[in-house]
Amino acid sequence: MMKKGVWFSKKLCLCSVWMRCRLAALGVVLVLLVMAMPVTADVISIDPNESPSVTLPPADAQRLQQLQNVDYPVLMSPLSPNGQHVLTTLPDAGVAFLNVRTEQKVPVNLQFSDFTRLTEFRWRNNRVLTYVGTDLKGAYHQIKLDRLSGRLTAIPIDLPGYPLSVSNRAEKVVLARFSETTVDSSERSARTRRAATPIKQVTLPSRFSLPGSDKFDFEKRFTVPVATENITCVVYDLTTGEESPLLEVPMNTALSAIAWSPRDQRLATIRWISVDNSRSGQVSEESPEVQDALGNLPPEENPYFTSNTLDLFHFESHGVQHQEIHPEADDNDLFCGVDWDPYGMMFVAQMWTAGTPEGRTYPTYTNPNGSNYRFYLSNGTLIGTLDRPEIEAKFGQPYMISPFEMLIHTPHELDFCVFRYNLLTQTLTRLSTPPGSVHQLKVSPRRRSIVYNFSSFQQPYEIYKQKLRQNEPTQLTHYNDDLRDLNQVRADQVHFTLASGAERTGILIQPADGNFPPENIPMVVWQHGGPTAPVTQQWGNTVEMPFNLLPNLGMAVLVVPLPGRDGFGRDFLDALVDGTNFGQIDINEQAEVIDQMAQLGYTSWDQTGVTGCSYGGYFASQSVSSNNIGYAAANPQCSLLDLYSEWETGYTNLVAYLMGQTPDSQDEYDFDSPLSRAEWVETPTLIFAGTEDFLPSELSREFHDRINAVGTPADYYEFIGEPHGLYQPTSQFVAGQAQIEWFRNYLLK
Repeated sequence: MMKKGVWFSKKLCLCSVWMRCRLAALGVVLVLLVMAMPVTADVISIDPNESPSVTLPPADAQRLQQLQNVDYPVLMSPLSPNGQHVLTTLPDAGVAFLNVRTEQKVPVNLQFSDFTRLTEFRWRNNRVLTYVGTDLKGAYHQIKLDRLSGRLTAIPIDLPGYPLSVSNRAEKVVLARFSETTVDSSERSARTRRAATPIKQVTLPSRFSLPGSDKFDFEKRFTVPVATENITCVVYDLTTGEESPLLEVPMNTALSAIAWSPRDQRLATIRWISVDNSRSGQVSEESPEVQDALGNLPPEENPYFTSNTLDLFHFESHGVQHQEIHPEADDNDLFCGVDWDPYGMMFVAQMWTAGTPEGRTYPTYTNPNGSNYRFYLSNGTLIGTLDRPEIEAKFGQPYMISPFEMLIHTPHELDFCVFRYNLLTQTLTRLSTPPGSVHQLKVSPRRRSIVYNFSSFQQPYEIYKQKLRQNEPTQLTHYNDDLRDLNQVRADQVHFTLASGAERTGILIQPADGNFPPENIPMVVWQHGGPTAPVTQQWGNTVEMPFNLLPNLGMAVLVVPLPGRDGFGRDFLDALVDGTNFGQIDINEQAEVIDQMAQLGYTSWDQTGVTGCSYGGYFASQSVSSNNIGYAAANPQCSLLDLYSEWETGYTNLVAYLMGQTPDSQDEYDFDSPLSRAEWVETPTLIFAGTEDFLPSELSREFHDRINAVGTPADYYEFIGEPHGLYQPTSQFVAGQAQIEWFRNYLLK
């Protein structure tokens, strides 16, 4: 277990009488402090609906605007059975079918926007794509999209429940309804509007994630339906109206996977008790999610483990066969995902491995630290397992491409890439996608090919296709070619060996004409949100991810994944929360990295800044609120600042996981809350916050005021109506100018 590092002095924290009493008198102290603060001129309120002022030199302002003007082609549906067509959202065509062989685009009828999709997209054949959704009045429809004409056909359907999943042939649908509700055929035909919904959508588990390109947010795959009451799940035949009962699902149970075999003969589902991720402040210390995060629940008493079940259904002429498969306590694994092979002979189950941070008595199942994979025959017989370091990231996802082969889309070190595994030879190979981040992977088993969205520090988002046996992908879209040419940066790997013996690898992004190794350059350290999110090469043209902003305007950006990140092994992810590591291990390691770079003559402390959003904002704030880390400038954004407030009114279970203890450990909470030491900040600090951020902007304002009150330069930009991160172009432009000017002012010597 690592103790507090050389960069922080815990004695300083303990000597503060105000902080010793903070938990008991928090409200009174904050009110008095705020009342005592003078109104400062460096609080800037930004209305995104107003035209922004240009404060940079005209050429720089124009370059900034050009860099921020990126197009986002989006892959929406699976590939058609012949592997040639996919539904997309394209900058020049809107919602359209894309032929990945000819690159032809067929726009879809504008009526598409009048329906809300509730189920997966399914190809009925190579021409028609379908799904179940609702119209603007809430009535259910089966939507059919013709890829040849773009025509949309909406067929009203009376469903005796809420649709969760459509079968591969689009002939059956899994429905959920309240257990006590019975609806006969006459009532059903008369009802076309939805009743009270028995399902809510919940993200498992919730994290402080970086906004970045939300269109490719990997965490969205963990948004699952959760029962609001006790519900009954049935399979409903859209043609005959016949029902086949599946199972009773208790209240607050999540259905984290629903997977049909190719011919709709079998169905696999995964269920377990849902975590309460609300920010109501009503999650008590005694709740199972908090006790699980603290490591206080033995597996046999942990509802997240005991409720975890893979249900296997086989549809036969005389009924439905149902088999339950449960995880084993000795493995610390949970079922989290399922995919069938293209012939329905077998399926793969993705398993999350429970987190095992040092200092906790039992595993935390709601905070997994990795994945492994199990292979089953269609009758539920286990025939093999896969657990390799290259594919153990928890944010991986499996795709069966034959009864004996699987692709795994996963973060691995600094790339989000694709691996191929052969069950017969047990060989694992990485596909030859370029270094960077593969998003929105679409797989065609028949064509033995993949289509994906790709970006890197050098390449803005574009859609590519690639044969599994080919080394080079083919670029299908060219929306950002001008932006790629405008981007003049170089990216070089850097390696460090820390005093502990640990090795860290990162990437230094510089202006294209920069030298490597660099010589005494201004540099900004960046950290990702999360804190468990992967850190991979990807295009970054926002202030939250300034990889392609700052280097194009004269300042390098250093990206080094530090403990707590997915894709570097289970121990690496757990290390952030081992013992009392949170709030110091990654901060200390980053400081040690900068020390080494200074010793090599790459940079110096008085030319180094720090920035990040969400957990990255916490990282920046926690770094500068220590007297012993001498960053020359900081730009924390949408930041977690006060662990007491977060415990009391925010994500209580997440704080329990990060800290491994309750706020009764007052000294530790004081030490790890940047707001507790705001008066110690000597680094000029530029703060961004949105008024609608779930992390209260009032705390960012207070952080600013208290820094400013002791004479340290601090500016606070408050963006009206913005959520967690800045989404409006005006906000990004204003913030981009401020970020560039701030770092130029304090880092350029």
